[in-house]
Amino acid sequence: MSQSRAELKLFDSTMNLSCKGYEGPMLPKDKNYTPVPQDQRVARLSSRLLAPLADVVGGGDSSRLARTVLLAALPLHPLFIVDLMVYPSHAASLLRFGFHTNNSSNTAVLVLTPEHYDRTGEHLMGSQVMRVRHLKRMGFKVMLVKMTETNKLMVHPRELKEYLQRQYLEAQKPPTVA
Repeated sequence: MSQSRAELKLFDSTMNLSCKGYEGPMLPKDKNYTPVPQDQRVARLSSRLLAPLADVVGGGDSSRLARTVLLAALPLHPLFIVDLMVYPSHAASLLRFGFHTNNSSNTAVLVLTPEHYDRTGEHLMGSQVMRVRHLKRMGFKVMLVKMTETNKLMVHPRELKEYLQRQYLEAQKPPTVA
């Protein structure tokens, strides 16, 4: 029953983000605490990326970064948990995110496991594409970090920072209109 409700809430939020005419969300927000499963590989890598990412985005100031950020307006679902969030300032880290808040100065960092890609390792799977699209639609800049690439670079700090810098600059580019 609770699994069905979680999937309905995910569908409800997806409709709210994707369809202009949808007048949702229709389902009430859960007030109960329910644990959300998280990939421990992603959690460990997120912790290890805090220091190098802090150097990339702000001279080592890790107060502008947060791990495992829950987006209050969205259902408690693994797709809507941001692995790392880069804030424009420490004060901005105290704000809440929602459907109708200005999120454009924040960068959501998503750590992508090999399972998030197709068998060629080049294209994201549907749920992750939806995750990126919804975060962008909410106004976030989205930085994608490949777990396999990052793990290889962990033993080469300079190259890791260069990789993170490239990914961060790519996320900061204005969206292209298609």
